[in-house]
Amino acid sequence: MVTRLLAVAVATVSPLVGIAAELAPGGTSGILTMKIRAESSARHVFPPGSGLQAIEWQVKNSGQFSIRVKAVDPMVNPSAANQQAAAAVSQVGDRAVTEQDEEYLNKWQDKEDACNGNEACESKVIAQKMADPRFQSIMQKMQSAAPAAMSAARAVDTTPSYQIWTSDLPNDPAPGSGEMQVDMTEKRLGVADDAGGRFDVTCRWTGKMAIGPNTVDFKLAGTVLIDGKASRYELRLPADGLGIRLTPTCTSVKSGTRGPGKTATSTTTDFISLIGAHPPRGVKGMDPVLTVKGPVGSPRRPQIGGKHTTTTDLAGEQWPAPMKVTIEWQFSAGGR
Repeated sequence: MVTRLLAVAVATVSPLVGIAAELAPGGTSGILTMKIRAESSARHVFPPGSGLQAIEWQVKNSGQFSIRVKAVDPMVNPSAANQQAAAAVSQVGDRAVTEQDEEYLNKWQDKEDACNGNEACESKVIAQKMADPRFQSIMQKMQSAAPAAMSAARAVDTTPSYQIWTSDLPNDPAPGSGEMQVDMTEKRLGVADDAGGRFDVTCRWTGKMAIGPNTVDFKLAGTVLIDGKASRYELRLPADGLGIRLTPTCTSVKSGTRGPGKTATSTTTDFISLIGAHPPRGVKGMDPVLTVKGPVGSPRRPQIGGKHTTTTDLAGEQWPAPMKVTIEWQFSAGGR
């Protein structure tokens, strides 16, 4: 709860509020492009006595994408640190003035509002309020809290110097377009059968998919954050949700032989992630893997780009299979 007096304290120590940095006008268009390559050549060996001896993966995936975004009106610093600083101001108010005090002040305000602009009525209510001992006590507590509130408010950045460029969903139902290609082979070696023998099973998932206005599975969207005060950007590359549902073709042969084996097409489909569905071991979530940061020359018309190389995991911690992912990206304000 931020009381009237504490809110004034924030405004008093933040003279730049309302003065936006030189950022793009809200609604300005931009284009984010990505060219992705993801490759893996991994092998996981199982301990003796397991139902299979090893799994091998060979993956070569790629994709090219273009995503339309728009600039949102400038805003104050959205970081967790700034939100905590604003919360500290509120905490000063919570310690000084109780919820019951706020309700009591609101009752006096309701009485003034009931005068409907009648000056004689308002003057009478104000005189009664100023003579009320409880009102005086609340005012004294607020005045005592004011120095602490102003001190806390100095840590709050209220200058609208940040800007988000993001896809305009749902107004723009098809902000992204592109194409991806998936080619993944998984070989399970030494799979035990009921008769005590072992055989090798090789499955391959391969296919292409275009993303456009009529794509049901994907609404490819992007977000770029510009810090106009520091002239820096932060971009979360939206690559981890991409993939294709494919039906594999599998071949099985007796372990240690080179015969043609038996080939069959699966009756189920699998979602094959373009860049690997898991972060590398020891990393929580994909955000640290796919977030890029750096300086921006012009916060008003950002033109930025780079080559981001990272590692993901194809199969997860149970069966680690590292994927090397390379994303060449470009963001240009003023694109169409």
